[in-house]
Amino acid sequence: MRSGCLPLLLLFTGCASEFTSVQGGVGPVVGYVPGRGLSWGWEGGGLAVTGETRGLPDVYLHFNTGMSWRPGAKPAASKDLLSYLVWEPVLYVVPLTLGFSHSTEEGSNAMAGTWVGLPAPISGGCRSGCAMVSVALGYRWSGLGEFYLTPKVGLLRSKNAGSP
Repeated sequence: MRSGCLPLLLLFTGCASEFTSVQGGVGPVVGYVPGRGLSWGWEGGGLAVTGETRGLPDVYLHFNTGMSWRPGAKPAASKDLLSYLVWEPVLYVVPLTLGFSHSTEEGSNAMAGTWVGLPAPISGGCRSGCAMVSVALGYRWSGLGEFYLTPKVGLLRSKNAGSP
Protein backbone atom coordinates (compact mmCIF):
# COMPACT_ATOMS: atom_id res chain seq x y z
CA MET A 1 0.00 0.00 0.00
CA ARG A 2 1.32 3.44 -0.87
CA SER A 3 1.50 5.38 2.38
CA GLY A 4 1.69 8.86 0.82
CA CYS A 5 -1.84 8.83 -0.69
CA LEU A 6 -4.63 10.83 0.92
CA PRO A 7 -8.13 9.34 0.50
CA LEU A 8 -9.61 12.28 -1.42
CA LEU A 9 -6.72 12.25 -3.90
CA LEU A 10 -6.99 8.47 -4.32
CA LEU A 11 -9.99 8.94 -6.59
CA PHE A 12 -7.78 10.51 -9.23
CA THR A 13 -4.59 8.46 -8.94
CA GLY A 14 -3.33 4.91 -9.41
CA CYS A 15 -3.41 4.50 -5.63
CA ALA A 16 -7.19 3.85 -5.76
CA SER A 17 -6.65 0.37 -7.22
CA GLU A 18 -5.01 -0.73 -3.97
CA PHE A 19 -8.22 -0.35 -1.93
CA THR A 20 -11.64 -2.06 -1.90
CA SER A 21 -13.37 1.29 -2.38
CA VAL A 22 -12.55 4.99 -2.25
CA GLN A 23 -14.88 7.96 -1.92
CA GLY A 24 -14.61 11.72 -1.58
CA GLY A 25 -17.24 14.39 -1.06
CA VAL A 26 -18.10 17.88 0.08
CA GLY A 27 -21.22 19.50 1.48
CA PRO A 28 -22.86 21.75 4.04
CA VAL A 29 -22.91 21.15 7.80
CA VAL A 30 -25.90 22.12 9.93
CA GLY A 31 -25.51 21.73 13.69
CA TYR A 32 -26.84 22.53 17.11
CA VAL A 33 -24.66 23.70 20.01
CA PRO A 34 -26.55 23.10 23.30
CA GLY A 35 -27.09 26.36 25.14
CA ARG A 36 -26.10 28.47 22.13
CA GLY A 37 -28.21 27.47 19.12
CA LEU A 38 -27.79 26.59 15.45
CA SER A 39 -24.48 26.43 13.59
CA TRP A 40 -23.69 26.07 9.89
CA GLY A 41 -20.68 25.57 7.68
CA TRP A 42 -19.07 23.15 5.22
CA GLU A 43 -17.06 19.92 5.30
CA GLY A 44 -15.05 17.98 2.74
CA GLY A 45 -12.98 14.84 2.83
CA GLY A 46 -12.58 11.27 1.74
CA LEU A 47 -12.07 7.69 2.79
CA ALA A 48 -10.53 4.45 1.59
CA VAL A 49 -11.80 0.99 2.55
CA THR A 50 -8.78 -1.28 3.01
CA GLY A 51 -10.61 -4.61 3.28
CA GLU A 52 -13.10 -6.42 5.49
CA THR A 53 -13.14 -7.93 8.97
CA ARG A 54 -16.02 -10.28 9.79
CA GLY A 55 -17.95 -8.98 6.76
CA LEU A 56 -17.67 -5.30 7.78
CA PRO A 57 -15.53 -2.73 5.92
CA ASP A 58 -12.20 -1.67 7.43
CA VAL A 59 -12.15 2.12 7.27
CA TYR A 60 -8.88 3.49 8.66
CA LEU A 61 -8.09 6.12 6.02
CA HIS A 62 -10.96 8.60 6.53
CA PHE A 63 -10.17 12.30 6.85
CA ASN A 64 -12.34 15.43 6.86
CA THR A 65 -11.73 19.15 7.14
CA GLY A 66 -14.22 21.94 7.53
CA MET A 67 -15.41 25.19 9.04
CA SER A 68 -18.48 25.94 11.11
CA TRP A 69 -19.91 29.24 12.30
CA ARG A 70 -21.36 28.78 15.80
CA PRO A 71 -23.30 31.24 17.94
CA GLY A 72 -20.97 33.34 20.10
CA ALA A 73 -20.79 33.03 23.90
CA LYS A 74 -22.70 36.28 24.37
CA PRO A 75 -25.99 36.86 22.51
CA ALA A 76 -24.73 40.10 20.93
CA ALA A 77 -21.32 38.60 20.08
CA SER A 78 -20.32 37.82 16.54
CA LYS A 79 -20.21 34.22 15.32
CA ASP A 80 -17.55 31.86 16.66
CA LEU A 81 -15.60 30.40 13.71
CA LEU A 82 -14.52 26.76 14.21
CA SER A 83 -11.98 25.23 11.78
CA TYR A 84 -11.00 21.56 12.03
CA LEU A 85 -9.05 18.65 10.59
CA VAL A 86 -10.09 15.17 11.77
CA TRP A 87 -9.33 11.49 11.29
CA GLU A 88 -12.54 9.45 11.35
CA PRO A 89 -11.74 5.73 11.47
CA VAL A 90 -14.30 3.00 12.03
CA LEU A 91 -12.86 0.75 14.74
CA TYR A 92 -14.79 -2.41 15.59
CA VAL A 93 -18.03 -0.96 14.16
CA VAL A 94 -17.61 2.29 16.17
CA PRO A 95 -17.05 5.38 14.00
CA LEU A 96 -14.81 7.87 15.83
CA THR A 97 -13.78 11.49 15.29
CA LEU A 98 -10.25 12.36 16.44
CA GLY A 99 -8.41 15.51 15.49
CA PHE A 100 -7.67 19.15 16.08
CA SER A 101 -9.72 22.33 15.91
CA HIS A 102 -9.33 26.05 16.33
CA SER A 103 -12.12 28.37 17.41
CA THR A 104 -12.06 32.17 17.52
CA GLU A 105 -13.52 31.97 21.07
CA GLU A 106 -12.18 28.68 22.47
CA GLY A 107 -8.71 28.69 20.89
CA SER A 108 -7.03 25.43 19.87
CA ASN A 109 -8.48 22.16 21.13
CA ALA A 110 -8.49 18.46 20.49
CA MET A 111 -11.67 17.29 18.76
CA ALA A 112 -13.39 14.00 19.58
CA GLY A 113 -16.77 12.51 18.77
CA THR A 114 -18.75 9.82 16.99
CA TRP A 115 -20.89 9.68 13.86
CA VAL A 116 -22.89 7.43 11.56
CA GLY A 117 -23.05 7.85 7.80
CA LEU A 118 -24.50 6.27 4.69
CA PRO A 119 -23.27 6.70 1.08
CA ALA A 120 -25.51 5.97 -1.92
CA PRO A 121 -24.37 5.80 -5.58
CA ILE A 122 -26.55 7.91 -7.91
CA SER A 123 -25.04 7.05 -11.29
CA GLY A 124 -23.67 4.08 -13.21
CA GLY A 125 -21.36 1.29 -12.10
CA CYS A 126 -18.88 2.28 -9.43
CA ARG A 127 -15.91 0.21 -10.62
CA SER A 128 -14.69 3.03 -12.82
CA GLY A 129 -16.21 5.78 -10.67
CA CYS A 130 -19.70 7.09 -10.06
CA ALA A 131 -21.44 10.07 -8.50
CA MET A 132 -22.71 9.55 -4.97
CA VAL A 133 -24.57 11.29 -2.18
CA SER A 134 -24.05 10.63 1.51
CA VAL A 135 -25.44 11.83 4.78
CA ALA A 136 -23.80 11.73 8.21
CA LEU A 137 -25.21 12.47 11.65
CA GLY A 138 -22.90 12.89 14.63
CA TYR A 139 -21.72 14.50 17.83
CA ARG A 140 -18.36 16.20 18.31
CA TRP A 141 -16.64 18.06 21.14
CA SER A 142 -13.90 20.67 20.89
CA GLY A 143 -14.36 23.03 23.81
CA LEU A 144 -18.11 22.90 23.14
CA GLY A 145 -20.35 19.99 22.20
CA GLU A 146 -22.19 20.02 18.87
CA PHE A 147 -24.72 17.72 17.20
CA TYR A 148 -24.51 17.90 13.40
CA LEU A 149 -25.91 16.71 10.08
CA THR A 150 -23.87 16.84 6.87
CA PRO A 151 -25.15 15.79 3.45
CA LYS A 152 -22.42 15.50 0.79
CA VAL A 153 -22.05 14.92 -2.93
CA GLY A 154 -18.97 13.34 -4.40
CA LEU A 155 -17.34 10.47 -6.24
CA LEU A 156 -17.05 6.76 -5.43
CA ARG A 157 -14.85 4.00 -6.89
CA SER A 158 -15.34 0.37 -5.90
CA LYS A 159 -13.74 -2.95 -6.87
CA ASN A 160 -17.03 -4.74 -6.07
CA ALA A 161 -19.49 -4.22 -8.92
CA GLY A 162 -22.92 -3.13 -7.72
CA SER A 163 -21.80 -2.14 -4.21
CA PRO A 164 -20.50 1.08 -2.71
